[in-house]
Amino acid sequence: MVSCSSLLDLKIIIVKLSQNNLASNCRECVRRSDWNFLNRFYRREKAARLQVGKLQAQITRLNRALQHAGTNAQNDRIALNKFHTHLQELQNGYNVSEAARAKYENQLHEERLEYRLTEEALSQKRHYAEETEKNLE
Repeated sequence: MVSCSSLLDLKIIIVKLSQNNLASNCRECVRRSDWNFLNRFYRREKAARLQVGKLQAQITRLNRALQHAGTNAQNDRIALNKFHTHLQELQNGYNVSEAARAKYENQLHEERLEYRLTEEALSQKRHYAEETEKNLE
């Protein structure tokens, strides 16, 4: 039969062996995790640097596009001002020609009225002349 003290000694030996084994396993895990941590850290840092480079290149392209758009907008404003000036000149010319057309239309209306009046007067004079001729015969 096994005595209590030998069982207790056996338990102590098993616990010590398992602690030593766990300690060596934990040290290995810690060592591995440190290297894995560093490896992952450097990979993340490299990925971050690459992303920063891409973002900087994108910012540069966007700045160039913005400058180009600003230049185009300025040129468009200049062209728009020229077109506006030209449109204003055309509008002024149209207004002048409309005024002249209205003036000539009024003159034409007056001349037609005068023509009708003259025609009516001539018609009356012919009628009187015909009546006078009939009366004289």
